[in-house]
Amino acid sequence: MRLSNAKQIGSVCKRDQRKREYRPMVKLIDQIPESTQEMIWLWYQEGMTRRQMSATLIELGVPGPPMTVPWGDNAIRVVIEKYKNASL
Repeated sequence: MRLSNAKQIGSVCKRDQRKREYRPMVKLIDQIPESTQEMIWLWYQEGMTRRQMSATLIELGVPGPPMTVPWGDNAIRVVIEKYKNASL
């Protein structure tokens, strides 16, 4: 197999820097309301698993951060880490 056209293939996938739109970085923790964060922390202290918390939040219809998976593991992990670090 020859790699003579490798540069051409790679250049097709690259985006043009000038066409890219500016989107400011927003932290995931900032997209979750304080009341929801406190609820997650209380559930964590009671011994609920992240999967159970996620299912409960979805059942209650709590609007989650804009993610591919609503109330995914990352969102819940970030909240738990925030409160763990605050209590140290």
